[in-house]
Amino acid sequence: MQYNIQDDTWQKSAAKFQNGNVAGVGAVTDPRTGWIYLTGGYDDRDPTSPLVKLLDIFDPVSQTIHTSNLPNREKTFPVPWYSGNVWSKYKNSIIYWGGLNDTEPDPRIVTNGVTELSTDFMTWSTMLGT
Repeated sequence: MQYNIQDDTWQKSAAKFQNGNVAGVGAVTDPRTGWIYLTGGYDDRDPTSPLVKLLDIFDPVSQTIHTSNLPNREKTFPVPWYSGNVWSKYKNSIIYWGGLNDTEPDPRIVTNGVTELSTDFMTWSTMLGT
């Protein structure tokens, strides 16, 4: 469903997301393009599913979804599920932090790290905290 603020109405969207059954998806809008970036999410039935390793990019004007791979979790963006996220006007990028790290012995541990996605170049970088 898609909500139209100007008309105060709901409409059925033609877009079909592949990862409709996952939780912990972060969504951030690039205000310059209106595109919405959605990280893979978490599927407790199959945490190794290829769908949780994708970044969906939704264009609400054309009602199309583009898909890109999330970066290697060993090197960049180690905690893509249930992470906080925000658009940075200063950097023209999406900043992700915190999240659920399922690779630790205790999956509830939140790793201290900040990851940046430059939407202009579709490049990822990570700064690890202490």
